[in-house]
Amino acid sequence: MKKRIISVFLIFAMVMGMVPTLAFAEETTAIDNNNLTLDSSGYAACPVCKGSVKWTAISGELTATKWLQPDNHYYLSGDVTYTGADYGFGYSKSGTQTTCLHLNGHNITSTTGKAASFGGGVVNIMGNGTVSGTGTAYGGATIHTWGSGTLNLYGGTYTKGTSQYPVIYLNAYTVNMYSGAAVDGTGTTPGNYALILSENDSATLTMYGGTIKNGASTGYCGNVRFYKGTFNMLDGTIENGTGTTGGNLYIYNTGKANLSG
Repeated sequence: MKKRIISVFLIFAMVMGMVPTLAFAEETTAIDNNNLTLDSSGYAACPVCKGSVKWTAISGELTATKWLQPDNHYYLSGDVTYTGADYGFGYSKSGTQTTCLHLNGHNITSTTGKAASFGGGVVNIMGNGTVSGTGTAYGGATIHTWGSGTLNLYGGTYTKGTSQYPVIYLNAYTVNMYSGAAVDGTGTTPGNYALILSENDSATLTMYGGTIKNGASTGYCGNVRFYKGTFNMLDGTIENGTGTTGGNLYIYNTGKANLSG
C-alpha cells in the first residue's frame, strides 16, 4: 500500500528539511469497525479482545465525568453530549488493565471542554463515529493524556470543533493509531497548536495506519508537532496541513521521528 506525506517538514538540530513523498510498509493491525450486533443478554464479540463479552450502553447527556472502569466494555447506544465542567470520559488506572469503548456509529461531543482524559492502563477505542471537544487550553484538548498508559485508536474520527487547541495532547503516554482512525482538522478554528502535540520525553505516537489531515496552525505546524517524545510512522497518511514551520510534521528540541518502510 502506498502512503504519502505531503509537504512534510522535519526539524532536527534546528535544521528544517522537506521530504515530499515517502512510502511505508503494510499496516500490521486492522479490525472490524462495524456496529455491534448484541444478543438478547447484551453480549457481542469484541473486535480487539476477540471473545464474546458483556457491553454496557452509554448515551444522552453527561453532566459529570463518566469514569470507565477497568476490564470493562462500553458502547454508545446513541450520541453523547458532555456539558460538565471537566471532561466527559475519564480513565485513571495503573498497570495493564484494559477497557474498551466502541463508538458504534455514534458521536461524543463536549460543549464545555475536553471529551476524554486518560491517565493509565490500556484503553481501546474502536468503531465508527466522531469525538469532538471545545477546550480552551492544553487540558481542554479533545483527548488529554496524563500520567502514563496506552491509548489504542482502532477507529473513529477525532476533531476539535471550535477549539484552537490540540485534538490529542500527549504527556508520558503511548498512543497507537490504526487504519480505521482519523484525526481531522477540517472546518476547525486555526490556533497556535498542531492537531497532535507532544511536550514530554516519554511520549510516543506510532502510526500503524490511519490518517492525520487538514490541521491549520497560526504558529508552528498544523498536523503533528513533537517538541519532545518520539513519533513513529510505519504506515498511514499525513496530509494537507498548514503552518509557519511546515504543515504536516515538525520535530525539534529533543523530539525524534522514525519514518520506516
